[in-house]
Amino acid sequence: IGVMYALGLTHPYMVWDMVCDSIVQSIQNSNAQADGDAGDSRGNSTLSVGRSVKIHGLRSERGRALNGKYGTIATELDGETGRHGVMLKGGRILAVKPGNL
Repeated sequence: IGVMYALGLTHPYMVWDMVCDSIVQSIQNSNAQADGDAGDSRGNSTLSVGRSVKIHGLRSERGRALNGKYGTIATELDGETGRHGVMLKGGRILAVKPGNL
């Protein structure tokens, strides 16, 4: 409690607000990073195996159904296809371009 007062946090709710603000900021930073660093225009990917991703921008009828789904990068970028293997919940693996993650 003494530390709280030393930091100017005179009420427990102030600590809770500070923690919540920190969590929200962390999530926003993570989302911004995920949206902005999937790859460059040449298909080079900065995504690594194990990273959580959200699928977006698919245009085919089957692809549109996958937009908004979350998955995990399961394979490194395939040099021939320019796609990562992305594992969805349930174990299904899709080949997806970095620009759609």
